[in-house]
Amino acid sequence: MELSLRPAYNLLFGEKSEGGIRVGEEIYEGNQTPEVSGDDIILFVDRDGTMIVEPRVGKHPNAEIDYQVTGKHNFEFVDGFVEAVRELTQDIQKNIHLVMITNQDGLRQKMSKPLFWLSRKRNLPYNPEAKFREVNAWIYQALKDAGVSVLAELTCPHDDHDGCKCRKPETGMTDWLKEKFPQANLSTAIMVGNSSSSDGGFAVNMSIPWIEVNEEKGWENATKEIKRHISAGQ
Repeated sequence: MELSLRPAYNLLFGEKSEGGIRVGEEIYEGNQTPEVSGDDIILFVDRDGTMIVEPRVGKHPNAEIDYQVTGKHNFEFVDGFVEAVRELTQDIQKNIHLVMITNQDGLRQKMSKPLFWLSRKRNLPYNPEAKFREVNAWIYQALKDAGVSVLAELTCPHDDHDGCKCRKPETGMTDWLKEKFPQANLSTAIMVGNSSSSDGGFAVNMSIPWIEVNEEKGWENATKEIKRHISAGQ
């Protein structure tokens, strides 16, 4: 008889969210999901560190420990992100569809009280799903105000030990996208992210370009690189 510790784990830490895909009408209530053709460009964009700034904790500004965005007080867009995607979607003579693709191994349906207390004391990367959705809604509203809509949100809630096929650099999340949008041509997609291991590795596994965004290479450079790749493929 195999003894499972999962019930005790869930009681202490809270059940993991299932992750998955949300599309246009689920992201923007009342809006229809746009059609996608094989000529359109899918722009995969990582969330934390690429769309929004990952908060830092510690006595010094350069502290190495990251934790979750928990409210307006530590919510901040990466410099130039909104302006860049607005420029890309409005200036290029191709339909570009923005897809958020994000690893969220701390995502929980509901945090238990012990975990909530511990995460506050130790800055652990646990994040209740309701807060994750709220932060995403702020992102989507700012993009909508800039005239940009998000086609889909792809979220993997697993960690490295779960052995899933969806956590970047694995490509399983794209299966959900293909199921929803079978006409999408992922061979011409582009990945933008700040992690060489997860985002860069995902791009390698997909055989698509990876555009790095970090403190040295910002969204101004990323915009030029994205335009160059799109022009080269025309």
